[in-house]
Parts: sequence; C-alpha cells; structure tokens
Amino acid sequence: LDPDRAREYHDETLPQDVFKEAEFCSMCGPKFCSYKITQTIMDEHGLAKEGA
Repeated sequence: LDPDRAREYHDETLPQDVFKEAEFCSMCGPKFCSYKITQTIMDEHGLAKEGA
C-alpha cells in the first residue's frame, strides 16, 4: 500500500482543510468508517495501537 497516494486520494475527495487530519475515509464517512469504529472501540477499552 502507498500511504502517500492514499493521502492524495483523500485530499482530492475532501479538499477542505478541516478534513486533512480526518480519521475516516471519504467513502464511508465518520459514522460508518471501520477505521474510526475500531479506533473508538480500542480507545474505550484502553487498548493501544502497538507496532502500527
């Protein structure tokens, strides 16, 4: 995977500055994003991302 290219795609679909640091993708949005849901669950249970 290419994180730089992914960031470019993200910025193309969500060009506003407020979305530059968004932790969800433009396809599913914040309510349905699996990344965001996983992060919320990990935060609620005190689990840290290790090795990420």
